[in-house]
Amino acid sequence: MKSKVISIFLIAILCLNASAQRKKVKKDEQPEGYKFTTVVSLKTTPVKNQSRTGTCWCFATTSFFESELIRMGKGEYDLSEMFIVRNNYIDRLQDNYLRRGRGNLGPGSLAHDWNEVFSEYGM
Repeated sequence: MKSKVISIFLIAILCLNASAQRKKVKKDEQPEGYKFTTVVSLKTTPVKNQSRTGTCWCFATTSFFESELIRMGKGEYDLSEMFIVRNNYIDRLQDNYLRRGRGNLGPGSLAHDWNEVFSEYGM
C-alpha cells in the first residue's frame, strides 16, 4: 500500500515537471514582442543635447513648457535652459551662504525650481 502511494506520487511529480518545460524556439524564429501603435501624436520641439551637465531637470521642464506653448497655439519657441539653470544656481549659492554652508550645491534640481526661477526672473 505504501509503495503504491509513493509510486503514484512520483508519477504525478514527473507529469507536472514535464508540463512545466518551456517550448523550444528555433534560432531563426523570433519570439513575438510588443507592438506599439500611435494613438495621438503631438507636435514637440526637437530634442536638445544637455551634454554632461546635471541639468536634465531643466531640459525636461523646458521641453514640457515649449510643447505646451505649441499645443495652446502660441507658436514654437526655443526657451533658454541655461538662463534658468544659471539663476537657479545663483539662488542656491545665496541659500548656501545664508545657511552657513549647509545648503544644497550639488548638481541637479527639481522641476518646480523652473517655475520659481521663471516667476522671479522671467524669461
